[in-house]
Parts: sequence; C-alpha cells; structure tokens
Amino acid sequence: MLRNENLLEYLQKHRRIQAVSTHHLLPPMPQHRDFVFHDVLFLRNPLARLSSMYDFYRRSKVTDDPLTLQAKQKNTGEFMRFLIEKYPHQVNNAQVNFLSGPSWNGTESNLETAFRVAKRVTVLGVTELFDVGAILAEQSLAPFFGKIDFGYVARNVSSMAPRELNVHLRQFKDACGEETYEKLLHSNALDLALLEFAATEVHRRFEAIPDHEERLKRFIIWRSIIMAFGLHPSAIRGALASNHPHDFARYANWGAN
Repeated sequence: MLRNENLLEYLQKHRRIQAVSTHHLLPPMPQHRDFVFHDVLFLRNPLARLSSMYDFYRRSKVTDDPLTLQAKQKNTGEFMRFLIEKYPHQVNNAQVNFLSGPSWNGTESNLETAFRVAKRVTVLGVTELFDVGAILAEQSLAPFFGKIDFGYVARNVSSMAPRELNVHLRQFKDACGEETYEKLLHSNALDLALLEFAATEVHRRFEAIPDHEERLKRFIIWRSIIMAFGLHPSAIRGALASNHPHDFARYANWGAN
C-alpha cells in the first residue's frame, strides 16, 4: 500500500508527469502547495469485480501472490469459497472499505464515509456507464488540461467478449453455486449500495452537461470508428481502457493541445 508521502516524493522527482493512476492510494487526496490534484474514481459491481478478478488470476502467470496458483487449481465456486474463508477482505465490501479506510468488516458508518468521498471526487464513474464517465472526465478536466479526449481503444481485456451485466452475473451465479453466490451478495451489500449511489450521482452530473445526450451519441460513434479501424492510441490521442479501471486515468498528454 502506498501513502500520500510516496506519491508526493515521486512527483517532486518527476515534474513533467500529468497523471498518476493506482489501486494503492487511499483517500483523502494529498494536499501540497506545488501540486493540484484531480482524483478519478471508477466503481464496479462487486460481484462482477470478483468474477473478473478470478478470470484475471486464471490467465496470469503464477507469481508469489498465492491467489494466482489457487485460481489455476480451483473452479470459480471453489476459489470464491477459498476467498471467503482465507481472504475475507477480498470479498467483503472491498470498495467501501477502500474509500473509508482499511477494514475487514464494513459498517454503515464506513458506507457514509464512502458516500462522501464519492460525492466530492473530480471524476466519478461506474464501469457499466463507462462512456458516460469518459465524457464526465473530459468535461471536468478540460479547464485544467485543455481539449482533452477520452476516446479509447480496449486493452488488457480477457479473450471473452464483453457481456451485459445481467448475463455476466447470471453466469457467475451458475459457476459459484447458489449458496456461495448468496454469501457473496450478503458480504457485498454495502458495495452494492455504494454502486447505486454512484450511478445516481453519475447520471446527475451527466445531465448537467449541455447537450449531454447528443455528446454521448457522438462519443460512441467516434469510438466505434476508432475500434473498427484498430487505430493505435498514439495516433488517435485517446486514452487506454481495460477491464481494470485504474488504466482509465492514463491520459498523460494524449488529449492536450
């Protein structure tokens, strides 16, 4: 886990950096007289997150992380039961705990803290509304970075075609077994509440943008053209997107004038 001091020390040594993205910094944002910070937070359905985490470990090389080996040896249900027993922090409201401070047992007070953090971040997104989040990022960061462009080409994705959330969750439930799936639902009740809150806030911010529906249509058409031609991000001045939301913030200079 990184601390704010580690980030500040790194930035002081690398002054030309415009964006930093990581899973390992906890709120609140650091404060420093030499830097202005704009935080980007994307949340995900917690059960879809667990399913994708398993898929990620399955296709990764075995490392000193014991979960890589366990995932290769166990099916989905066995792996989830292993996490419940041995690594409960991985399956217990991980996003609420991340935003409210390290905890293995989320509480209602943790949820209220997570609500406050999500409400005040510069860019808030939900992975199931990724294109809307990209537009919100353009809108929020343009005053500071100029004409920034978050059109993206998918990278670091699994070989499986993208699935609708309800299809993904149904397949995950079948793979886990009903009893294990219900345990995961119960263990992530606060994360699901946070996700609902975030989705509502994302819609509120999006609807405050002038001509937001037309802008979304143009964004989707433009992105589809890019992906159809398989253009490289350096050519399209766009950002990378992947199954891992932290990559979203890697815009650097690509969208700046």
